[in-house]
Order: sequence, then C-alpha cells, then structure tokens
Amino acid sequence: MRFGFCAPLEHLPILTAAGYDYVEPPLAATLRPEQAEVEVMPGLKESLAAPSITPEAFNVFLPGDLKVVGEAVDEARQGRYLQAAFARAAALGGRVVVFGSGRSRQRPDGFPAAEARRQVTDFLRRCGPLAAAQGVTVAIEPLHASECNFINGVSEAAEIAQAVGHPAIKVLSDLYHVSQERQSFEETRGAGALLQHVHVAGAEGRRVPTAEDVDYLASFFRVLKEMGYGGRISVEGHSTDLPRQAAETLDTLRRAWEVA
Repeated sequence: MRFGFCAPLEHLPILTAAGYDYVEPPLAATLRPEQAEVEVMPGLKESLAAPSITPEAFNVFLPGDLKVVGEAVDEARQGRYLQAAFARAAALGGRVVVFGSGRSRQRPDGFPAAEARRQVTDFLRRCGPLAAAQGVTVAIEPLHASECNFINGVSEAAEIAQAVGHPAIKVLSDLYHVSQERQSFEETRGAGALLQHVHVAGAEGRRVPTAEDVDYLASFFRVLKEMGYGGRISVEGHSTDLPRQAAETLDTLRRAWEVA
C-alpha cells in the first residue's frame, strides 16, 4: 500500500523525511493551468530535482470559477484547462487527479438535478481521453452535503463513472465525507474496481490521524482489504505541527493497515 499526504509542495522535505510514498498537492494552485507553461513548470521541476517524493496524485482539480454545473459553463475554457492540467500533472509524475471541486460542481438554487448530472457526465467524458493520453486517471470525489449539494455518496459517484464509461474515469472514497454523510462502508465496497483513490482523516474533525485512530481507520481499511484494493491512501487532514505529527500519522496508517 502506498501512503501519501495532501499538502503543498513546500512541505516536501518534511513528508520525504517522514517516509511517505508521495505528496498530493492542489492542482489548480500548483500547476496553474491557465498560466503560460514557461511561467510555471521550470520552477516546479526544479523544486522536485532534489531527492524527494513526487506528486503522484493531485486534488483541488478546478478553480471555483471554472464551472462544470449551471448556466455559466464555458466548454472552450474547460478544454484549454484540461489539456494543460493533465499534461503538467503527468510531467511531474502525477497518476491520479481528484475531482472534488465543490464550488465548480455546486448546483445553483433551482437548477435541475438531472441537468447537473448530464453536465458532469459530459465534462468527464471529455476528461477521459485527455487524461488517458497522459497516463492519468480522474477520481470522482463525493463531498458531504455542507461542502457541495451534488455527488454526496460513493454510490452516486460510481453511477456517474459507469455512465461515463471510460477507463480513465473512476471513483474516490474519502473517510471524512463518508462519516459526515453517515454512509455505510458498503457504498465503498459497492464501487468495486471503480475505486481508484482513498482519502482519510482522524475520527474527530478533519485532523490528521493519531495513534488513537488506529481502530477507526482499521474498520475502513478492512473493507478495502476485502475488496482487494491496491491503490493509494492519502491523509487529508489539518495538522497543528506537521514536522512533529507527520511521522506519527504515517505510523498510524501503517498500523491500521496491518491490523485491518
């Protein structure tokens, strides 16, 4: 199992020293796909030149003003963004791009749910070939209802991935959102081979896991093991002292996986 941490690239030295397998930075802010490549990529490649882990996954796929749902959808802008985003992610070692982006896919008041689903499905159908051409997979992330009013459950994400029908479009299960929505872990199990990526946090709030969370994580990891899941698991949680907590959090993940 490969364990990573959701964080900006500035934290690479800490996470590398702690022993993580990869880092998961925010795509929109890190790769800046709407800026010229020459303004962005040389500096990023230089930051990864020293011995360090690499960004095998990216979250925060879209900026909030690049809408996927609603009346303000700009497909031409989407297309330009996607071309640059996938190419830049792959150039830095990216293999998974997480489609959470709650502000982009938020359904405006009164906007039909069926039309929102059609728009997201169409968007992902355009993502599929572009991502696959770069060796990247897009993982749809269900968000709990207070963060976004559309795609709140793993089963809903899986239904959309099935409707898209492209091998580069899959699903993420985030333990924090699963818990907030009071979903059964059976929804995650039901995703089957569509499950591409996993996020976890501690049991209380969205903090990094600590030693007291081993049993909490193990109950979720047990389902992943039974499914034969062999992808990545990223910590996505708040840290009050990352240099001190990073190694403890990784040890917690490894212990939870071992006992699951």
